[in-house]
Amino acid sequence: MQALKKVSVVQASTNTSVLVAGSTLQTTYGLSLSYTIVNTGDDTIGATVYGANSEDLSDKVSVSELEILSGTADSYALSIAPFEYYCVYIVSAAPDTPGEATVHGMVKG
Repeated sequence: MQALKKVSVVQASTNTSVLVAGSTLQTTYGLSLSYTIVNTGDDTIGATVYGANSEDLSDKVSVSELEILSGTADSYALSIAPFEYYCVYIVSAAPDTPGEATVHGMVKG
């Protein structure tokens, strides 16, 4: 199986959940999907992986919620993706204590 699409993006967290710019992956021609989210900041962050069938993510559904401590990583993977689009949102775990996430994503087919 070969990688069809890869992303590697960095974003700081805020007090509200925000889409990690560049984290959206389309799985139309892929068989598997994986995200590894590394907290490269000093504070804990929350990360949510969403699946959607609409390109604008208007019908997004939470498929995984993660709490990631500073200096650690967590991941989400599946072998057959039931949604066409996936993306990652992050949020600071505590008010006014921003963290930073590096999101690595890949679709294989």
